[in-house]
Formats: sequence, structure tokens, C-alpha cells
Amino acid sequence: MRGSLEFLLGWFTLYLLLQGGDVFIIMSANDQCLEASLGSSLVLTEKCNPGTHLQDWTWRQDRLYNQGAKRCLSVNETFIVQTAACENGTNLMWSCRNRLLIHMNTTRFLTSDGGAVLISKEKSKKSKWRSTNNTSICEKQLQDNPQVTSATVKKTHERIGAESQNKTQEERTTLEQKLPYPTEDSTNWNYAILALALVTLFLAFLILVLSHRANKRRKLKALNEAQDKNKMDTDSIKKAMIQYGVEVDNITETDQMLQTKQTFVPLNAVAQTPTPKMSPKPGQILVEWKDGNISSLFMDGKEDDV
Repeated sequence: MRGSLEFLLGWFTLYLLLQGGDVFIIMSANDQCLEASLGSSLVLTEKCNPGTHLQDWTWRQDRLYNQGAKRCLSVNETFIVQTAACENGTNLMWSCRNRLLIHMNTTRFLTSDGGAVLISKEKSKKSKWRSTNNTSICEKQLQDNPQVTSATVKKTHERIGAESQNKTQEERTTLEQKLPYPTEDSTNWNYAILALALVTLFLAFLILVLSHRANKRRKLKALNEAQDKNKMDTDSIKKAMIQYGVEVDNITETDQMLQTKQTFVPLNAVAQTPTPKMSPKPGQILVEWKDGNISSLFMDGKEDDV
């Protein structure tokens, strides 16, 4: 009697688990609804149809139960999503976080690819799911199974975090193995390069300053040389002009002396030069020139006329 009572109680509990909870649809980012198939395990995304129960889903603890197919959402060995009998506990556990449906055994994300449905390691826009009126499926899970779901979600998050950390470590190890040389801490090398760059910058600035000063001195020297050359040329011109003036004065004096010599006639020479003596006529005026010539002041013809 007691065994029969426990059997009936177990079936009643299973019935409540299968029948209880709010029914909802699972809608993808491109407004396609997750739909099970009647008589097969196929799961696709189809145009949303409120009149079919194959698109009606409900949470049963950590399982997604389809009202039309009477089966739970599952995953096969090739990571293709399908439905399976809910009594089989393999690959039936799901968790929900931030509109993501996570398969707990593989920690992969439920993803729609065209009309097919699968699970993927990478999160993308195709991994986002929602219910009607943009209601979160995760809220439905918390409403239906508050105690079990909280523990399941926490456990799933811990597994995802651990696997993500392991994946990062594996990728880092793989990258180090692919490198032709071992990687080391490059902090000291970076500081050395920075110090070398600063020293190079200082030397370049010093060379620039010295070059500027040398160019300035060279320009001043060239300017002074040009000024000295101009001064020397000016002095030479002045000396040449002075010498030319002296020479002109000497030439003038020489000419004057020559003229003086030409016009100077000694008195004794004039006296010694024989000149014919002329006896003046009455009323005639005779003039003796410097060269010794004697001539009448008036012409004789004029006197005769008078």
C-alpha cells in the first residue's frame, strides 16, 4: 500500500513538472520562432505562428519542454539542436543569461543559422533570444524555478568563466609555442629604448644649437670681410684720386713752366737782336714790341689821307 502511494506521488510530481509553468515562444534576432517537429527530433526556426503548439515552450527546472512535441530541447554529438525524451537526462540541461541560452554540458550558446539551429562557442547577434513583447526568457526561467535555476545559473556561470580562462591560457600557450623565440618581460627593454630615444633627442637638439651658432659666426665673418674689402677698395680709390690730382697739378705746373720758358726772352737777347731802326715821321707814333719789332701805331695810308 505504501509503495503504491509513493508511485502515485511520483507520477503526480512528474505531471506537475511537465504541466506547470508559463508557456512562451523563443524568438530569434530575425523574428523567427524556435519550432519543434511532430514525429521527429528536428528543430528549426520558422515564421511565428500562435496557432501551433510546436512553438510553445516552458521551463521545467533546467530543461526547455515543447508543448506540441512533448519532448525537451537537446543536442546531439554534432552539436545540432534537436528534441529528445525528457526522461533521458543526457544533454537536456540549459541555462539562461542575458538573453543567451547556454547548453550546460558543453557551455556553448544556442545559435540560429538561417533555418537551422545549433550550438556555437562564439557569442553573436544570432545567439540572442527573447520571448513575446521583448520579454526575457531568463525571467521566465526564474519565475518557474526560482531555487533550482539560481543554483544552476551560478554553476553555469562558474563553468563558463573557468572555461574562458582556460581558453585564454591555452591560446596564450599556443601563441608562445608558435613564436620562434621565447617571450620575456620587455619592460626593461622598453625603458632602455625610451632612455636611448631621450638621449638621441638631446644630442639632436645640441647639434642643432651648435650648428646655428656656427652659421651665425660664419655669416658675421663673411660680413666683416666684405666690409673690410669695401673699405680697402674705398681707400684705394681715394689714394688713386689723390695721386691723380697730384699728377694733374704737376702737369699744370709743367705746362705753365713751359709756357713761361717759351714767352720769356732775355733782355740781352732782345738787345742783341739786330732790328732795323726807324726814324719816326712827324706825327707818327712808333711802338716797340716785346719781340723787338717796331711798327707804327697808325697805318701810313690813313695818315696820307689825312
